[in-house]
Amino acid sequence: MSIYTRGDNSVNTGHLTQIETDIYGSSRLGIDESKKDLEEAGTTDNGVLFNFQRGEKVYELGNHLGNVLSTIGDAKLPGSSNGNEIVDYTPKVQSAGDYYPFGMQEPGRTFSSVGYRYGFNGQEHDREINENITTALFWEYDSRIGRRWNIDPKQKDWESPYLCFGGNPILFSDLNGDKAGNGDPTPVYHRTSSANAASIKENGFDPGKSNRNAFTYFTTDLNEKGIGKQAANANTVVEATVDLSNAKTITKQQMSGWFNDGLSAANKQFNTKYSSISQVPEALKSTYQSIADGVRYTKLADFMINDGGSVYQIGGTKSVAVSEAGISGVNITRLSGSGAAEAIQGMSRPALMVNWQQH
Repeated sequence: MSIYTRGDNSVNTGHLTQIETDIYGSSRLGIDESKKDLEEAGTTDNGVLFNFQRGEKVYELGNHLGNVLSTIGDAKLPGSSNGNEIVDYTPKVQSAGDYYPFGMQEPGRTFSSVGYRYGFNGQEHDREINENITTALFWEYDSRIGRRWNIDPKQKDWESPYLCFGGNPILFSDLNGDKAGNGDPTPVYHRTSSANAASIKENGFDPGKSNRNAFTYFTTDLNEKGIGKQAANANTVVEATVDLSNAKTITKQQMSGWFNDGLSAANKQFNTKYSSISQVPEALKSTYQSIADGVRYTKLADFMINDGGSVYQIGGTKSVAVSEAGISGVNITRLSGSGAAEAIQGMSRPALMVNWQQH
């Protein structure tokens, strides 16, 4: 998304100018504020229309709810202990601030050298009304009172139509203003052994102990066989629910690229040149597949850690990956499958868990 202006003589003498462009990865990362004159663009002889300058991009740093806590510029500031020699660099902080639970900025704990467009809940400020008003597709939200100005388009019988975040803004977010996160959880399934299922039901999921590199894999299709730890030999399904309303997306192309990186690693290890797994002889296919999958899932885990998200849907599949940060939001509902009874018997207090057996 971009914002343009024309007729403002203080910006490129009134020419049509692109003044803001959102910067996106799997979610919004910040804003490019370079003023691109679209009526007098640069020469195209060398393929360059605009010159790059530091200090014209702003990146946002937020938390798991999407709240923008601070912003930094793309220019780094040199540091020196003696005034002559540069010993390190620090980021240029453009803004920082703390919120009360429902999003009002705390007086005396807010700094800003730029009027960054986004804030609490990742939504746009409506500064023409008040600094603490944000706007989204379905609401004008007033963080001073923790209420919306319009009636909720998806009303519930048990709560006020002006209530926001289900009354719990520390746990829930509401990106569009129509539904608090976790409001409509999606059933997901994790296939594993009965012993693992018993441990998961008693202690919860622990991605740190998984062979999936610090994240846990689920599927939204109970009939899908290949999701979960040791899924091929698994006889138990851990049924659960998770909120997917704010899930990020990892594209099919990303997953394919990471798999190809793994295939290249296998080729290097065995001094071969297979360009696809289908070319690998049947006797070696499982070995190559294992190496390629290992690299793919390692790169997926690294991406999730660096991106900072909690729940990711894998494009083109019914798979869901949940990070360590988001696993507490997975609500286990029951055990099913042929190994469910064995799993329940293996639990510390099976007499209390008879309702978890498949029925």
